[in-house]
Amino acid sequence: CYSSPSVGSVQELALRSRVVIEGKVQELFPNITSISESYLVKVRVYQVWAVKAGGLEKDSLISVVGEFDLSCLKLKKDSRYIFFLEPTNITFVFMASFPPLETGRNIKKDVSRILCQGCGKFAKKISPTLMVVLDPSAL
Repeated sequence: CYSSPSVGSVQELALRSRVVIEGKVQELFPNITSISESYLVKVRVYQVWAVKAGGLEKDSLISVVGEFDLSCLKLKKDSRYIFFLEPTNITFVFMASFPPLETGRNIKKDVSRILCQGCGKFAKKISPTLMVVLDPSAL
C-alpha cells in the first residue's frame, strides 16, 4: 500500500502529470478488465490549476481509468481527491498517472504552490496597472 507522500514528492507528481485536478468521486467501478487492479472512477471536477487543466473546467464530469490496488487506495464516493492524470484520445477520459491523494489542506496547498508559483505576486503587481488602464477617467 501507499504511504503519505512528502511535500517534495507531491510537487513532483504534480509536475510530472499533464493534468492535475481536485475532484469528487461520483461512482467507482472496480475490476473493469481482467487485471484485478484496474478501476474506472467517475469524477466531478472541483478545481483545476490553469497550467495543468487539460481543457477541463470546474463541474466537468470525467472518467478516470487507473491500474492501482483499490484496497490500498480506499476511494470513497462523495470524497474529494487530487488526481494526477494523462489525457487519452477519448474526450473526458483520462488515465491516472499516479494514485490519487485524498484532499487535505496541506496536500492541496503543496499542489497549488508548485502549479501556481508566482501567480499571487504577479496578480498583485499587474492589478493596479490594469485598473488604471481600464479606468476611463485615467486616460
